Amino acid sequence: MGIVDSAATSIAQGANGIGELTANSFASGMEQIYSPVLIRKGLPASASDQICAFEPPQDSVFAHSYFGGDHIGPTRQELDPYFTTILDGDESTFLKNCDYSFANWFDDKQAPDGSQKDINLRKTSRDLQAVAVSHFRGPLILSGWGFCHADLPVPKAPQIAQKGETGGYEFDKDLVGNRAVWKSGPVDLKWDYQRKVWGAGHQILVGVADDDIEAPINPCYPTCFRMKVLRRTLDPESDNEQDADNGMQVRISNWHLAEEITVLNRDPSLEQVLIKNKVFVIAVRVNYEWLPLWVGCPTGEGCDGGTQLFQTEEGSVITGRPGQVASDGTREPSAADCYCILSDDEEEILFSKSSKESCFDDDDNTDDNDDGEGGWPPKP
Repeated sequence: MGIVDSAATSIAQGANGIGELTANSFASGMEQIYSPVLIRKGLPASASDQICAFEPPQDSVFAHSYFGGDHIGPTRQELDPYFTTILDGDESTFLKNCDYSFANWFDDKQAPDGSQKDINLRKTSRDLQAVAVSHFRGPLILSGWGFCHADLPVPKAPQIAQKGETGGYEFDKDLVGNRAVWKSGPVDLKWDYQRKVWGAGHQILVGVADDDIEAPINPCYPTCFRMKVLRRTLDPESDNEQDADNGMQVRISNWHLAEEITVLNRDPSLEQVLIKNKVFVIAVRVNYEWLPLWVGCPTGEGCDGGTQLFQTEEGSVITGRPGQVASDGTREPSAADCYCILSDDEEEILFSKSSKESCFDDDDNTDDNDDGEGGWPPKP
């Protein structure tokens, strides 16, 4: 049991006086802070476990990505604190090399490699297939100070008498020594049934349309179009906003992940003819669907992608763009080129992607770039 006594001056006084200082004593058992969790390597709990457990992510039918199950954004597979695949795609690498000292192997079987099992991981091979651990109970409760959704102080200053207004842009200075003015409440996290993680807020992506955007008959029968996802290419902490190879500003591209999502159009008033690599789209994930938040209305000719940063196995530069090519196989990009987007040839050669007749990837399997050894880190 944990105790916080605002009136006690010593631990002994707090322990002895909990029955007498009920107004100033606060107590909670460990079961109110922690909850048991079973984590199996890449697997859900079995029917006989009878315990809350991690679940593997479902395969996405609306996206093509390197994250688990082809989802956009990290899933249980990447965020698993024991069997994560972020280092080399192997679920065992992290646990075998991290600084964890103790863990419950959960079952009574011998370690897969025949070595001895012990709760002290330093005495073992760390070849665990499952762990039974305790982690924070949810909903989490948080008490403190900070800022609200409008970036205003919380707690704000009390009423300013001379103006008859609330001090919306000033903190209540009592927060330093008076926790009664802090704000307390449960943390509002949302469970993602597909990615198998707790998250906050909606995912929002930017990119360019890869199909005509057709208007649906009504919101109940959406049409769909594919969108190439554009990601930031530079370290967010870097001040260098220039691409070293061609001197142009390259801050977003689909070079590294070649991600693609299927966007559902439920708006009968929204339609746009495809102009190659020029229809800018902002998409948001709502109700487990990617929906258009913004669609540009460009005019003129499309622009050809082509980074010229990659080579074939034979050593020749992959271009896929028309125009003058230098003797070394490269071509100076112009303002008309969408050089931050892969060309069709680069996509097909680097990521084994090809055009589909339908924008739905309805085979319920991961795409071709998933080598079966974990999707992250990406291996273009």
